[in-house]
Amino acid sequence: LNPDKGKGKTKYIDLQTHIYGAKWKYDIYAQFYKGYYLNPRGFGIADKNSFYKRSDILVNELGVSAYHIYNSKQFSYRAAFTQSEWQKKSAGTFLLGGSVTLGGITADSALVPASLSANYPQSAIKSIGYIEFGPGAGYAYTFVWKENWFFSATATILLDIGIVAESSAASNTTSSHISPNLMLRAGLGYNSRDWNINFYWVNNRTTLEGQFPGAGYSVNTGSLRLTVAKRLVPWPELRRILNRVDRLLDGKKAT
Repeated sequence: LNPDKGKGKTKYIDLQTHIYGAKWKYDIYAQFYKGYYLNPRGFGIADKNSFYKRSDILVNELGVSAYHIYNSKQFSYRAAFTQSEWQKKSAGTFLLGGSVTLGGITADSALVPASLSANYPQSAIKSIGYIEFGPGAGYAYTFVWKENWFFSATATILLDIGIVAESSAASNTTSSHISPNLMLRAGLGYNSRDWNINFYWVNNRTTLEGQFPGAGYSVNTGSLRLTVAKRLVPWPELRRILNRVDRLLDGKKAT
């Protein structure tokens, strides 16, 4: 799925879960990547036919977010993303919640190639540690055509407080800023009583503002998924267990 093609090798563990309750939505991720390259070919390197490669760069990020779904009676995330419900009419909902993100970027030497150092004020930085937390709000809408076909999209804006620690060979600096961030997701597919086919995309961007005004950093994460599912009716005992899980996700006492 990830051929080398002159870009070097990347080792990674990418864990993500997106949990959709009736009234709450949760996103949890833990990502660990090592090995990067600079795009396009020839950028930062004398050989214009090769990629500048950095097998030493390591990026780790942990995050969790939770959002309340206000119009849960008409709007269903599950219909678009987990195939456990069927939304037959177009509807939208406002979202309100927040997130916490913790991460770090490290390298054996400066992150910026020496040949490009004159273009970047943060050229000496070789490691970055950060934490961001704050409230967020958004809107989600699912358009339904003839009850079966649907397109769902969500945009969430977060107003995070970010604390960023930058290190170079000569100094260590910590700064704090307000860092707006954006999370997008979209799904497209077919839904019916027995079958569901959908394709969805999730993207999350963490923006970091360090000690140099106008010269920050951005870490992007996300996923693509194609699902073909046949619905099966659960037996009574399993249905009771699933109902308890639903109530727990929505903050209700299990019965």
